[in-house]
Amino acid sequence: MALCADQAGADGKKPREIFEEIESRLRLLFGPGDDLGLDDLYKGLGLVYKNTLCLDSLADGAKLLQLAAVLRQKANPMVDSTGMGRRGFSLLGQRPVFDACVLQMLIAGDEWPAKYRTHVMTTPENLGPFTLARDDARGPLRGFPRGLDVFAAAGNPLARETLQAWGDDAYEGYPERLVAARNLWTERLTPTDSAPLPLYDDVLGVANGVVEAKAPPGAPDWMRSTEYQRLRLNSGLAVWAGLRHEAILYAKQSYTGILRALPPGRPEAGYVEPRPLLYGQMAEAAARVAKSLDGVAGGASQVAKNAAAVQRLMERLKTISDGLLAGRPLSDDDEKWISGFHLAMSEALRLEPDLAEQIGFDLSDPVSVVADVHTRAPLCVEEGVGDLWEMRVEVGHDETMRTVRGPIFAYYEFKQPMESRLTDEAWRALLASDNAPKPLLLKASEK
Repeated sequence: MALCADQAGADGKKPREIFEEIESRLRLLFGPGDDLGLDDLYKGLGLVYKNTLCLDSLADGAKLLQLAAVLRQKANPMVDSTGMGRRGFSLLGQRPVFDACVLQMLIAGDEWPAKYRTHVMTTPENLGPFTLARDDARGPLRGFPRGLDVFAAAGNPLARETLQAWGDDAYEGYPERLVAARNLWTERLTPTDSAPLPLYDDVLGVANGVVEAKAPPGAPDWMRSTEYQRLRLNSGLAVWAGLRHEAILYAKQSYTGILRALPPGRPEAGYVEPRPLLYGQMAEAAARVAKSLDGVAGGASQVAKNAAAVQRLMERLKTISDGLLAGRPLSDDDEKWISGFHLAMSEALRLEPDLAEQIGFDLSDPVSVVADVHTRAPLCVEEGVGDLWEMRVEVGHDETMRTVRGPIFAYYEFKQPMESRLTDEAWRALLASDNAPKPLLLKASEK
């Protein structure tokens, strides 16, 4: 590609020159790109191949590796619009406009886990703030930005207060990230002779001027009111939204990508709800199953081993619970064991494929099941289990405070025409439909 762009002619100009003309206009409007581009490639080719580059030169594998090493020295892009942490190459790529950089800074990534620090119950009635997302591995985090982030980074106090009032700043480390974004604003919007402001940033500065908090001297009192400041903030957000619309083809979009590595430090801690009597009962029940099936021929012997494995897991949960109730903190080994408990339980329950098929047991089966338990013609009473909910609770005090999460059952009780008693498959389809019954949440006022 580089050889063709440098050697072929078009209207008396090399394609390389035409690309540079277009690139210069894009820089004027939206600033420089941050992905690898044609200019980076030419610089790398010049360093590695000097002035001897020709098509045959590309057969030298060692030279190609040198070129790759040179290109890798370019800094990572400010805005990862791939969502996968990779470096892109583009001829006339989209630009990391300032507000996209701010939005990228203020969502979870490998450098900033952005963990949610407020209790959340996953129900339709409490979805949490707009910015909240739930990651299977990391728990609740800041997976979405808000337009208010841009103006909070610009230093607008009302934007900052609104984020706080709506719970969109309730993430570990958000204030520090916002300060870094504020510093970026100051640095980015300070033009120099060598790096004048792109026109996009000029208009963004105008949008910020719309929401600037201070009224000019001599302005009427109503211009100093909170209501008027909110009106200006609303107008500034609309100006910004219109700006992004006009730049939709040229401005990079921030992206919450796949988190590739756990943050440095301690691994994610586990926690046990301290219920020693319950775990003791479960251990005793498992022990009885293991004893009754021990020595029985066929698949029963395997089930006996599974029950014994479950017994050991329950006994350890009981020991940990006794320690918690006695005021003993979890050891590092306990926390590590708890974090892997789901894997240990899955392994304890696993059956050989032939036996699992024979008895119809599959660990991957949905938990949503239903049973009719009573009939009074023409109706029957159905008792159902829905999809698991996730409960998040803050445990500990002060510096040891952390949010833990775990599954809880969704329980349903409703009447159904006796001629249409539900199978599990029909129940799951009903749960996914607009006609799904509401789960029964017991309250003190309910009889």
